[in-house]
Amino acid sequence: MKNSLILEEAVKSVKNLEGFACQIGIGTGNGSLKILGELSKDQLLLLIDPFGDHQYRTIQNGVPLDEFACSTKHGYQTLASLYGRVSSGTTPYFLYYPMEDIEFYEHFQTGIFFYNNGEKSRLNEYCFVHFNAHKNVLNLLEGIRFFDERMVIGGKWVFEDTNELSEYQHQILDELMEETSMVECDRHDDIIVFEKHKPPEMEEEEDVEE
Repeated sequence: MKNSLILEEAVKSVKNLEGFACQIGIGTGNGSLKILGELSKDQLLLLIDPFGDHQYRTIQNGVPLDEFACSTKHGYQTLASLYGRVSSGTTPYFLYYPMEDIEFYEHFQTGIFFYNNGEKSRLNEYCFVHFNAHKNVLNLLEGIRFFDERMVIGGKWVFEDTNELSEYQHQILDELMEETSMVECDRHDDIIVFEKHKPPEMEEEEDVEE
């Protein structure tokens, strides 16, 4: 199955859940369009990407590597296409934050305000996250911790380019998913989907109450 179809199926599965959908790293915007196309009209997508040619460090094949984000011009072209789609009324809304993922986690600990139909709301829950920015598990640690605390039961995490992870990094990812009660529900050559389950201690408490 193609990555785009796996991504679409994961988004479809959270259409009835509360919380934001979120994509870390927009790139060309193709994944963003796929997500917007499958969300319900009542859901809201958060897009996080600094663009701007800024330099960042990642790890590939166990070796530190300096890479550059897409240019500001590329970012505007991509966003113009996305805003055009939203303004046509065919997809849900999205909020764009021009910042690095770490900066996002630091600034939005207590939730995000948004305004629609004359109402002001604040939400601090997530039903879907597409990790589309890093090819190094260690760079995902802050994001995993942030979303774990705010993830609704049944929510999905999608990791792409997993074929570029070393065996050691796959081991770390599996351990992190176990710690956060995320259970693998779909996998292809270079994409893995995990679903949020109730932590064991929560299930034990429910059993005692019954």
